[in-house]
Amino acid sequence: MVTYLIILKGSFYTYANGTPIFYGYYADYDWVVFCWLFGTMMDLPNGFPMFCKDLKQMLDDKLNDFQITLGEVEEWDKTEKDREATFDEKLKWLKKQPNYPTQKNEHNALDDAKFDINGKSAKECFYLHDSTGKIVPTLEPELLYSLYKCKGSINFHIKMWAESRGKFEMGSAEFSIEGKKKEKKDFEKYGLVFNDYKTIQEEYELLDWMIYAVEKQKYQYYICIIK
Repeated sequence: MVTYLIILKGSFYTYANGTPIFYGYYADYDWVVFCWLFGTMMDLPNGFPMFCKDLKQMLDDKLNDFQITLGEVEEWDKTEKDREATFDEKLKWLKKQPNYPTQKNEHNALDDAKFDINGKSAKECFYLHDSTGKIVPTLEPELLYSLYKCKGSINFHIKMWAESRGKFEMGSAEFSIEGKKKEKKDFEKYGLVFNDYKTIQEEYELLDWMIYAVEKQKYQYYICIIK
């Protein structure tokens, strides 16, 4: 999520010296999607917090505690100039200040992405961040955005399928080619007619590592059922 400002107590790449702190603006949904890139909350990199500090909430808290009268925020209104300004009045006044940040483009991750004509390719940037956590400028921000979007989608589906497998809502034969082969052998063993069908793996052309990830993650849902 390139839209996040990351402030660290120490080095971003050395978690032993500090923990990263993530800030976002109206960040609830963005934070969930960001975490999906790694899988579940349990799969976040070592040292990552499970929450994001929302700048909008921090702004509201500061404004609520900020003491200012109506006469100070609305020069034209002298009738109630001595009463404390409401939250909306304080916010309206704050947005008129010359140093208040304004957005000059549409809120889009592509607008926030770091572009550098001398930067690395999207694949190189993706690999570096995915394997080492290192963030470097890219000359292909649109492609890099697509790669992260693709990864987020894959992780979400792996989680969804793993949960269905773990809760016994989806059988091995329905999910994988290997499971279907075992089912076919059982049918032939007892002289039954086997009607072929497409598994999830075949329909979505899943790679072997995706099947492995689902089968590995499903066990955490066994524990939930036992509990």
